[in-house]
Amino acid sequence: MPNSGPTQTQTTEQSGAKSTPNTAASLEGVWRGKLEVSGASLTIIFNLKRAKDAPNGWQATMDSPDQGATGIPVTEVLVDNNKVQLNVPVIRGAFEGTFADGGDAIDGAWGQAGQAFPLYLQRSSAEEAYRVERPQDPKPPFPYAIEEVEFAGGQPTAGTDQPVKLAGTLTLPKTEGPHPVLVLLTGSGPQDRDETILNHKPFWVLADFLSRNGVAVLRFDDRGVAKSTGVFDNATIDDFVTDALAAVEYLGTRDDINADTIGLLGHSEGANVAPRASLLTQKIDFLVLLAPTAVPGTELLARQNALLFKGMGMSEDGARAYETRMLETLTKLVEEPLDKPVSKALRKTLRADFKAAAAAMSPQDRKVYGPTKSEDFDHVLDQMLEQLTASWMRSFLAMKPATTFTKLTIPTLAIYGSKDLQVAPAQNVGPLRDHLAKHPETTVTVLNGLNHLFQPAQTGLPAEYATIKTTLDPELMDTVLDWLQERDIVSDAPADRQ
Repeated sequence: MPNSGPTQTQTTEQSGAKSTPNTAASLEGVWRGKLEVSGASLTIIFNLKRAKDAPNGWQATMDSPDQGATGIPVTEVLVDNNKVQLNVPVIRGAFEGTFADGGDAIDGAWGQAGQAFPLYLQRSSAEEAYRVERPQDPKPPFPYAIEEVEFAGGQPTAGTDQPVKLAGTLTLPKTEGPHPVLVLLTGSGPQDRDETILNHKPFWVLADFLSRNGVAVLRFDDRGVAKSTGVFDNATIDDFVTDALAAVEYLGTRDDINADTIGLLGHSEGANVAPRASLLTQKIDFLVLLAPTAVPGTELLARQNALLFKGMGMSEDGARAYETRMLETLTKLVEEPLDKPVSKALRKTLRADFKAAAAAMSPQDRKVYGPTKSEDFDHVLDQMLEQLTASWMRSFLAMKPATTFTKLTIPTLAIYGSKDLQVAPAQNVGPLRDHLAKHPETTVTVLNGLNHLFQPAQTGLPAEYATIKTTLDPELMDTVLDWLQERDIVSDAPADRQ
């Protein structure tokens, strides 16, 4: 769901019906409910407020905090006695319900993309509505030092001249230094230093754990994000490699860091940035890779889409056929030079390919794939093509990990989750082991039951991420620490594994 600022809305009364003042007044406030979709439970919040200067007297927005979406405009508030309708056309959705529980609840359904899901809204305070329990979030007092740092970043994003200054947090054990250190590299998309996603802060949790156990940790905001300067839009993997190298250079200037034990820990995209950076300097001594891509980017994205659609209810045969078609389409995209914009002719071809894929699906699979109305599907295609033709995506699709992994010589730990649908272990573990076959100091392991974020999962679907209270499964953190201790990168003194 796209983010948007609060917007003024209209109140429309259905023809022949009259809103009762008491009922309309009881609608004002914060309403919270749980939407059950594909085995996941998503929090939905509506904010409704009377405003004299707003058209027809209402301001209304919808939030889906589990999906990181806030301020979605509700453009119509329809009230007919005890019935309520809230229309959200920007995401082609609507809620319809009836007041219940003396006006403190609205019992109804959320409709979107031709499907309807029960949704029971209850009146709530703003504090209670947005409260999310993340039991692993670190809490003071901290048995390590915390230092806010800034350092010069890598090359400016292509097409800009804005310099990059990276801002981050360095956590330092209180034991005598100099300390071994890990630089944390985030996954795809604009990420802050904590790799915050759906109210989870996995890099903060990981940094807390490692620094309690003798490892200094540097985590930093991506370029152009939070307190880091520079431009994120159109940045590619090569740009993020230069930022990783800049972090290593900065750490090498510090007396409290052991320059002989500097490592990179990357997650998802960061797990492919890290090995590329390590080949460009002698100052990186080891790698920890969480869900690295080991096959060409085109193959990974095609499989990822197929697995996600299958998890959402698409048939086995339908998902397999879609993967084949999508791989053919993505291959056309990477055949054009990366340093030039995608041609209008190719955009037209891509659109035709996706429409042909949709037309070939069974009616049931087609419902899973996306909106069935042509105008709605065209809108989805516009968004899809915008993403696929972006600079970062094209650099990702053109990526051939074998050319990097086969050259590694430093100790490397790679970890996958068995329920990861975004970087599937069945597709990547075998190729990665083949790429690293001649490298004696590597470990590739799969942790059972964990998803792409390394949470304990039921389905592995992204819709489930926000509903899981655990931010990082302890087995993931223990696996990293055990590996560091086995290689004497950090002392094997009794660990603080709480």
